[in-house]
Amino acid sequence: MDEKRRNAYHEAGHVVAAHCLGIPLDYVTIVRDSGETHDRLGWTQPKDREVDRSDKEIADNYAIYALAGLAAWDRLNFDSASSFAGTLDILKADEFILKSSYLFSEDERQAHIDVLNKKAEEMISTAENWKKVELVAKALMEKGTLNEDEIRCLLK
Repeated sequence: MDEKRRNAYHEAGHVVAAHCLGIPLDYVTIVRDSGETHDRLGWTQPKDREVDRSDKEIADNYAIYALAGLAAWDRLNFDSASSFAGTLDILKADEFILKSSYLFSEDERQAHIDVLNKKAEEMISTAENWKKVELVAKALMEKGTLNEDEIRCLLK
């Protein structure tokens, strides 16, 4: 699978999870952004960057959203465990959990992330949601970036 397609499916997984969880997005892109301190192959941008994630349900939803790109890769049998983007997504999910009001030991936190990862996989794997992942991925491969209105139109 080529890099563009892999990234499109990864970001599409995030988009569909955000849609299912009620997390509004400004845009999604697979246009590479490289700089001195970063090299991103794609990303989704939540509309509200200052959401109070101290609430456990909100933190869990954002963690599921963060893990959903990996779930899409796993569905395509791509080795997400060895990818840098996969590592960043797991770290982001962990950050959301750390910001929640629930205190977890290291082992409990990892077990909780494993549960949330399973939820992300289940969410992405339904027939209806996988069709949405494919629609978004196809649109990303064609356009590179989708704005809020284009995302909404694809997922209605």
